[in-house]
Amino acid sequence: MKCPKCNEALRLAGDSPELVCGCGYRFGMVPSGTKKTRRVVALDFDGVIHSYTSGWQGTARIPDPPVENVAEAVRTLRTVFEVVVHSVRCGTSEGMGAVKKYLRENGIEVDRVTCIKPVAFIYIDERGYRFKGEWVDAVFETFERWTADRILKA
Repeated sequence: MKCPKCNEALRLAGDSPELVCGCGYRFGMVPSGTKKTRRVVALDFDGVIHSYTSGWQGTARIPDPPVENVAEAVRTLRTVFEVVVHSVRCGTSEGMGAVKKYLRENGIEVDRVTCIKPVAFIYIDERGYRFKGEWVDAVFETFERWTADRILKA
């Protein structure tokens, strides 16, 4: 993981659950005086972990390869954060089993898998939109997926 200020590698700060850089940048800080628990990073499954290039094939059918470098990214995130995967697929036992099997078979180790979007420090979702408090801007913007080859229609 690189520092957003100086682009050098971030490193763990001793036994503290935070990453730091030589330039003084600190990432994942826990305020002093609070219980030191790991913050949650919530990852959507389809489009973030599973490349989802074939579209929906059913709750338990997950045919596509993982997104490139996802296993390494999740490993890095887990050094500081609790990583939770959430998916509507996990609303059934077949779907939950399929997601857990996919993660295991692709070497992607996470802390938890759920069908409910958890309370989190940050959400990573390919269809997410960062709401900035202005509905006028939000309504008139074009919503485009990271694959850049499909426009989402409302």
